[in-house]
Amino acid sequence: MDKSLSIQTVLEKRNSYNLAIPFVESQQINPYYKLSVSLLYVDTDPDASQIYKVGSKRTRNNQYEHLYALTKPFLQRLATEAGIQFAPGTGDVSKMDENTWRASAFGALRMPDGCVRTSSNFKVIDLVAEEKKYRLAYEKKSVNRITDDQEAKAAAEKYKGEWFDTAVKEFLIAEDDRDKYVEDNLSEAMAQLRANAPQNAATGAILRVIRDLLGVKGAYTIEELKKPFAVARMTFSPDYNDPAIKQIMVTHTKRGDEE
Repeated sequence: MDKSLSIQTVLEKRNSYNLAIPFVESQQINPYYKLSVSLLYVDTDPDASQIYKVGSKRTRNNQYEHLYALTKPFLQRLATEAGIQFAPGTGDVSKMDENTWRASAFGALRMPDGCVRTSSNFKVIDLVAEEKKYRLAYEKKSVNRITDDQEAKAAAEKYKGEWFDTAVKEFLIAEDDRDKYVEDNLSEAMAQLRANAPQNAATGAILRVIRDLLGVKGAYTIEELKKPFAVARMTFSPDYNDPAIKQIMVTHTKRGDEE
C-alpha cells in the first residue's frame, strides 16, 4: 500500500490504475479536510481468494478472455481505506417466506468538497428463482464445452466425455451423462445456497453499496487486475494555525466547560 501519491497524479495517469474514486476530476477540497490516496494491489493467485471468475469475453483475435470480480474481503479493504461508513442496521436480514431472504444496506462517503455521498441498496435471495437460473446454466454447460480449467477437470473425473484442445483445454460431457451432471451439480449448488442464503443476502447488499460509492466494476480482466486500485480518503485535518480555526476551537472548548 502506497500513500505517497496525490489525487492529481492519479487522475492524470488514470490509465495506470483501477480507480476506486467516486469522481473523475479533482474537486475543490474543503479546507477542514485532507485528501490522501492509497494504492491497493490485488493478488490474482486463485488461492488468495481475492478474485473469482464470473465469465469470459471474446477478444478481437476470436479468442476467449476470462473475466473476474473482486471478492468480499478485497472490497471490504477498499471500503475501509476509503472511509465508507455504514448506517446501523446495515446487513440485517428478514425472511420473507421459506425460500426468500432480503437484506438492505446504507453507506456514506465524504467527498473532497466536504459533502457526503450516500448509497442504499438491497439484495434478495430467492431460492426458487436461483434454482431455475442454476439449472439453465448447468444445462447449457452440459451441451457445450466446459472451458473453466478446474470445472472441466472435476467434470472429467465424474462423467464420460471428451477433451478438445483450443486456446484452452475444453471438456464436453457425453450425451448419456448430461442429465446426471445437471442434477448432481444443481443439488450441490442449492444445498450450499440454502445454507448460506441469509448471509449471502446481507453480503450482497453491502457489496452493492461499496461498488456504487467507489465506482468499482463488476468484472475485470487479469491484465486490468495487475493495475493497483487507487482509493481516495477524506480525513478531518484543519489548519490549527488559522485564526478562524483557533476561534472555533476556543468556542467549542468553552461550551464543553460550561456543560
